Amino acid sequence: MTYPEAVFLRHSSRTYDPVLSDEDSQVIDRLVDRLPKRHFGSSMVGVSRIDCAKGVQPPGTYGFIGGSRHYLVVHTAGAVNRLTYIDCGMIAELMALDATRVGLGSCLMTGSLRDTSFARAAGLSGADSLLLVSPVGHTRSPRLAEVLIGKMSRSGSRMPLNRFVFADSAMTIPWQPGSGDAGLCHAIEGLGKAPSALNRQPWRVVVADDHIEIHNSESDSNSWISMGCAVTNYCAMVGICSDLLTLAGSPEHPVIIAPRPA
Repeated sequence: MTYPEAVFLRHSSRTYDPVLSDEDSQVIDRLVDRLPKRHFGSSMVGVSRIDCAKGVQPPGTYGFIGGSRHYLVVHTAGAVNRLTYIDCGMIAELMALDATRVGLGSCLMTGSLRDTSFARAAGLSGADSLLLVSPVGHTRSPRLAEVLIGKMSRSGSRMPLNRFVFADSAMTIPWQPGSGDAGLCHAIEGLGKAPSALNRQPWRVVVADDHIEIHNSESDSNSWISMGCAVTNYCAMVGICSDLLTLAGSPEHPVIIAPRPA
């Protein structure tokens, strides 16, 4: 499975088979080992794997994560700022795409974590920051409660391009794609498939002649993590690495500059 295929197939799963084979376990460990540690922030972002069978209580998020015993924890021991949250989102979404490519499910969870059992199980100290947790494993058919929650949150709905893609830096003029912009439209559509807290979809895109700008329309930590997820999706769609991304804006309002598709 290619990364662009994974972008459109990947979704948040909340019901899991608790059994994970040794082969699957080794695959997950390899995925974690290849994840980057940093993109824009000054702090390294780590990913640790923990097993709920060892006394860790599942987190309370959306009220429903069923069956999963295996979780990946994203954390940092350094200073946390908006660039750290962007890095967290980029790394976590790459983790989710890689899981999708090997037939596993995930669900990125941030602000609704209920306790510190994951931090303790991951060996984090009091100086470490727990940024995100995701179950990982084989998914089962969703329970009724999960289906109802998905419908209430409209988790499958996505904004059309004319609502979040603009032709001017003031973001007042919707972008109108030209005859040669099919590839860019498809890439931005993939960007818009990124997960976001409460499905708020905070990313905004400004299209320039040779690049795009990826902005955040909100200010809380979850929105910056969501922006990082959107950046990773765009890179996956265009087939570029994060080394080709640059920063603009200010520390309080960072903007990601990414090249347009060739």
